[in-house]
Amino acid sequence: MMVCNSTIKPEEKQSIKIGFNKILTYFRLIRRLLPYINAFFATFSTI
Repeated sequence: MMVCNSTIKPEEKQSIKIGFNKILTYFRLIRRLLPYINAFFATFSTI
């Protein structure tokens, strides 16, 4: 989905950037917690 720059207001562009950064932060957090999550599910599958 391509969006022309002229249709995006500066404040909208800023909010999009903030949202993207937030998603990136959550993604890094999930990647950091992934081994713990895997171990958690592994222990439950053995029970």
